[in-house]
Amino acid sequence: MMLSSSYRNMYKKTAAVLFALLFWQLTASAIGQSILIAGPFEVLNSLTMLIRTKEFYLTVIHSFSGISLGFIYAFVLASILGFISYKYDFFSTLLYPYVLMTKSVPVASFVILALMYVGSGNLSIFISFIMVFPIIYTNILGGFKAVDIKLLEFAKVYGIKGFRKFRYIYFPEMFEHIYSALKAAAGIAWKAGVAAEIIGLSRNSIGFKLYESKLYFSITDLFAWTLVIILLSLGFEKLCVFILRTVYRYACNK
Repeated sequence: MMLSSSYRNMYKKTAAVLFALLFWQLTASAIGQSILIAGPFEVLNSLTMLIRTKEFYLTVIHSFSGISLGFIYAFVLASILGFISYKYDFFSTLLYPYVLMTKSVPVASFVILALMYVGSGNLSIFISFIMVFPIIYTNILGGFKAVDIKLLEFAKVYGIKGFRKFRYIYFPEMFEHIYSALKAAAGIAWKAGVAAEIIGLSRNSIGFKLYESKLYFSITDLFAWTLVIILLSLGFEKLCVFILRTVYRYACNK
C-alpha cells in the first residue's frame, strides 16, 4: 500500500510538471516573441549548447563549491551553538538578537556590507552562510528541546553518556527537526547565494551568467541558467537528505 501510494504521488507530481511545461509552451507560442519569453524547447536547445562548453562546468563548480561551503559552515556552527544554547539558557538569550537580525535583514544589505569586507570572490560563501544559519540553528535548538524527558531520565539511570547518549537518544528524537532544517535551508542557500553573485557581480559564477544574459537580452540563456539553478538546488537538497538518512540508518541500526 505504501509503495503504491509513493508511485501515485510520483505520477501526480510528474503530471503537474508536464502540465506546467505545456502551459509554458502555450504561453510562449501565444506571445510569439522569444525576447520576451522563451519556450521550453528553445531553453533546452540553449542548455544543450551551454553544457558542451568547458566554461559551463567551471561556472557550475565555482557556484556549487561556494554555496555548499557556506551551507556546511552554517550547519556545523549552528549545530554547535544550538547545543550550547540548549545547555545554557543565557547563551540562547545572548544569541537572540543576532539570530533575529540574520532572519530579518534583506539579502541585499548583507551583500553590500560583505562586499566591503570579503570581496566578491567569497560572497556566495558568506551570504549562504548568513541566510542558512538561523534556519538550522532554530531547528537544532528546537530538536534538543523536543527530546522526551523520560528518555533522558532513562539514560541517566543506566549511565548512558556522551556520544552514545547523542546517538541513541538525541539524534533519533531530533531527526525530523534536522530533516526539516535541511529541506528548508538547501533552497534558501541557493537562492541567496545566486542573488549575492548577481548583486556582487562575482566573476565565473552562475549569478554573473544571469547578469550577462539580462545585459545582452539573451532570454533563452537566462531561462537555461535558471533551469540549471533549479536542478542544482534540487540535487543539493536530495544529497543532503540522502546523507542524513544514511547517517540515521547507520546510527540507529547498530
